[in-house]
Amino acid sequence: MVEFATLSDLFFVEKWRETLGRNPTAIQRDAVDFAQLARDRYIADSRVGQPYIANSREVRDHIARDAKCEVAGLMLLKCEWFPDSRIIGLCHFRRTWCNNMVVDYLAKHPVTLGSTEDGRYKVKGIGQVLLCFLSRMAIELSCDHIWGEATQSSWDFYKWLFDLDQVKDLFLIPRDKFPKGANLKLDWQTSKEVNTMNMETAKELYEVEESHPPLVGNRTIVVGSRRQLIDHFLDLPRHMQDEIARNLGLFKEGDNTILEDQWCGELFQRADQSGRLRELWNEVEKRHEHGESEKNPFPR
Repeated sequence: MVEFATLSDLFFVEKWRETLGRNPTAIQRDAVDFAQLARDRYIADSRVGQPYIANSREVRDHIARDAKCEVAGLMLLKCEWFPDSRIIGLCHFRRTWCNNMVVDYLAKHPVTLGSTEDGRYKVKGIGQVLLCFLSRMAIELSCDHIWGEATQSSWDFYKWLFDLDQVKDLFLIPRDKFPKGANLKLDWQTSKEVNTMNMETAKELYEVEESHPPLVGNRTIVVGSRRQLIDHFLDLPRHMQDEIARNLGLFKEGDNTILEDQWCGELFQRADQSGRLRELWNEVEKRHEHGESEKNPFPR
């Protein structure tokens, strides 16, 4: 079952990390790290007003209001019978202002990436399900491309799945290749004794995923000016945040009752609308232990 994340879902990362044990493989560590980064981005972007969808239909609602808007989503693949965690896969993605789909992070439960004799952990097709869902969304929205950064172990998976001519550290999937992902046959069929996967259809698909896990992500985060300002502001204690707002004339009656998670987004929006981001930068950076007030990027 594919669902979009809410705050109540986000504790799964700790459960994933607990399953790593003492000698995890590099790919298993990557899976947990990318899940952590996807969660961190979801929380940070939500704080500053980045729209996140709760279902696929909401994307069209955002576009109807603003054709150039960026909309994000954190898809979770849930499995009721899987041990340790109901969430066994995730995909953090964005619909960009020019109507492309960007895959920021894709990861699957680390135990499914290792060898185990426990049949409960032998789950295949996680990456394909998430990419199938994303491809169908991209078709529905008439996107031009799906793109993202492939890892050293996953580039071949995307090349094979979408029948691409070349993939290195970047996969760029054109619109005419979307059906390759959207039309995957991952249905279960019933036998007389037990529900089993149609392995004749899916065998090659699963072999490719097993040998080239479809992880997407990057630990190196390029921090833009606005992101640095937001992060540094959030690092400051609340009384100092309120002091900055008062110094800039942006503090209003009742602001001290606004929750901390919402206060940053509210103040940032006021500063942006009033053309005071440059002053906000100076106030925040001179108080932060790693502040760079002399590198103010905002115009006078």
